Amino acid sequence: MELLSLKNIEKTYEQKCVLNKVNLSIKEGEFFTFLGPSGCGKTTLLRIIAGFVQAEKGTVTFEGNNMTNTPAEKRNVGMVFQNYALFPFMNVFENVAYGLKNKKDSKQTILQQVTKYLKLVNLEGYEARNVSELSGGEQQRVALARSLVMQPKLLLLDEPLSNLDARLRDKMRMELKEIQSQLGITTLFVTHDQTEALTMSDRIAVFDQGNCVQVGTPYEIYTAPANVFVANFIGDTNLFKVQIENNKAVLNSTVSLDLCKDSLGEYISIRPQDITISDKTEGSLNTLSGIVKKVSMSGPLIEYIVTVEALELKVIKLNTIGAEYKRGQQVYLTLEPRCIKILNE
Repeated sequence: MELLSLKNIEKTYEQKCVLNKVNLSIKEGEFFTFLGPSGCGKTTLLRIIAGFVQAEKGTVTFEGNNMTNTPAEKRNVGMVFQNYALFPFMNVFENVAYGLKNKKDSKQTILQQVTKYLKLVNLEGYEARNVSELSGGEQQRVALARSLVMQPKLLLLDEPLSNLDARLRDKMRMELKEIQSQLGITTLFVTHDQTEALTMSDRIAVFDQGNCVQVGTPYEIYTAPANVFVANFIGDTNLFKVQIENNKAVLNSTVSLDLCKDSLGEYISIRPQDITISDKTEGSLNTLSGIVKKVSMSGPLIEYIVTVEALELKVIKLNTIGAEYKRGQQVYLTLEPRCIKILNE
């Protein structure tokens, strides 16, 4: 069931188009992510949904009602900001209870609700702590509890993990997704981090310079990018400008690759993990001879840069016993036609 609909949303700042005719539909209970580089319009769109920014054109429909001109305080929406926006002069309990007090809920209701949501975010026993005494992860949990305690129909998260260190960010990713799943709350998540988007989302909208260029599941976005920008932005890829002739992608005068089908396009994309590397050749289709130029190991994975004629290809292989190839070693790369994606700009 559709909870939120955005139709032809447009926004301009100082004659620069920030959002260009954005159309999206978000389902009830969905974890939906706006993904893109800084300045692509994703946070502006989130603020339009929240009611903090007014779009010049387009409509925001929430639960079947046109909310385009509805003030922020009258939308049943909760928001966690990038800097958390906690009240430094209040303790944890007071921060979480703030919205309920403004609603003039009873003391008993406030106590029950604050206790419930502090338990949900693993902050039991922190009620009397000043927020300045908390770690970044703890402050993020307080900000989340403060939004959830109002029981919004829609939760908006504006890069809430960006201020955390890498290990804590990984932990909070899992916790945040688990909380969202428990509550079944529809969540819009803004990030420029592809790992966050791929691991947490039910669906992703990829933005580029104010345009929504692709919407799909993490698997769809990663394995079937809509264009060169998406292929480059989502994960590593080997991207080459080519000429396609007779069901072959011609990379240069000496290297060409067989394709599954003769499609139109100017580029091909091959994910590094889809390339098979070996010190022997079995004469398979699309097998190229090359020399290992660089080797880097990141624990479970080994990354190779292999030169083939005048080209360089990145290859990623699982780090198993006896799997490593040395710099300067001759190797053979096999690129299966089904793993070669044909793209346009």
